Amino acid sequence: LNRDHKEVCEMDWSDKVEAYNIDDKCGRYSNQSTNIQFHLGSVKFEESASTLETWAKFSHDNIYRAEREKLASINLRTLIDNILRDVSHDLKLQCGAVDEAFAKRCEELDDAKHKLEHHLEI
Repeated sequence: LNRDHKEVCEMDWSDKVEAYNIDDKCGRYSNQSTNIQFHLGSVKFEESASTLETWAKFSHDNIYRAEREKLASINLRTLIDNILRDVSHDLKLQCGAVDEAFAKRCEELDDAKHKLEHHLEI
């Protein structure tokens, strides 16, 4: 999800940079400019052209989705940290239990050995 949204944000950014460059170039034109051509209907907006409102909505939606993905990532990292902390705690407890059981078995082995040695002496 993060990669998909990163790609959307990068495309949005490149579209905005391209639009800025077009606006910057076109903003320098005037009626006295020699390299412009007049066409019928060239002043009309195309249906697919972006307006200030659609541009703002698209940008707002992108920012909203990015913030939502960021929050989801933070929550996921928190969950993973909690799981790792719990696993580490459980492993330490298990290690302690194994050490205690091993020490007890070693004591029982020593005790059995001493009893056998004492029994053989008799």
